[in-house]
Amino acid sequence: MDLGRQIHALEARLLESATSLTGDAAQAQALVRETLAIAGDPAYGAGEVVDPQVWIFRLLRQRFHVLGRDQERRRTRTAAAVPAIPGV
Repeated sequence: MDLGRQIHALEARLLESATSLTGDAAQAQALVRETLAIAGDPAYGAGEVVDPQVWIFRLLRQRFHVLGRDQERRRTRTAAAVPAIPGV
């Protein structure tokens, strides 16, 4: 079975794992879509994946943490950019 089919067969489990990570069904679906898009991108360079299941779940967790860091950076920048209101 080729890598694409193996990954597609894991999609339901990926969604379950993503839902557990995010705690939100819509965010989980977005996370799985992004993970699958990256996994399917030849430029990403999956190369010879020894264990597709381990690889795709690792990629899912990496994307989750990267997105979390990006959200925190945006939140920090926004908080720093908002001037303090005197007397509040």
